[in-house]
Amino acid sequence: MELLARIRSNFAFSWEEWKALLIMCAAFAFIYSFDQWDATNASIGFISLFIAFVIALVSVFAHHALQRIWGLYEGFKIKQELWWYGILTGLVLVVISNGNIKFLAASGTFIFMNEIWRLGQYRYGLSFWGWARICFMGVLANLLLATWAKMLMFSYPDNVFFSRLFYFNMIMAFCNLIPIPPLDGFRIMYISRLFYAFAFGCIGGYFVLTMLGIYSYLLALVIGIIVWLLTLTYIE
Repeated sequence: MELLARIRSNFAFSWEEWKALLIMCAAFAFIYSFDQWDATNASIGFISLFIAFVIALVSVFAHHALQRIWGLYEGFKIKQELWWYGILTGLVLVVISNGNIKFLAASGTFIFMNEIWRLGQYRYGLSFWGWARICFMGVLANLLLATWAKMLMFSYPDNVFFSRLFYFNMIMAFCNLIPIPPLDGFRIMYISRLFYAFAFGCIGGYFVLTMLGIYSYLLALVIGIIVWLLTLTYIE
């Protein structure tokens, strides 16, 4: 019940955050639909752009919403900020690669302690492990959306929306795990390289498997464990 009270009073995004979210979604929609434009039929391009914007809006909101909810559970207020260099990187890469490279990461998550919520918590104060868990929740949200989209793809194989939703969320999850500040991957790797190696191995492995037409979470888990073991043996 306490979590529900925190959500009711502190979940809402500020106007600045909504503005950043919409800018991010517009940029992601352009990047994701870049290779779907037809020079002979502009209407196809506009439809693809609109579909991409809806997908981006759902995916980006889910990414940050789950981070926000988990942050409130951990006892922190969350603020998301737009990373302009991420948008610029995505636009440059998609243009020079003619749509083959889609970089979908352009935000950073920051936490602010609420002293009352943190009373009784281990090592009362700012928790870097908590920060890492909060950041990972965003990646997890994209994976859950991708899983839901994949199940619907099998039920509706001719539905373009579910297919695009699946690949968008897989790309977004993978890109956000890249260890570049202020992305989620940087926060996670800074706290624990072993946890980062496992997460990156699972998600990166699943991403590669899907590119090969293989949809197996079990194989992705095996890849994550292998990457974890290699990191433990040769780096840690």
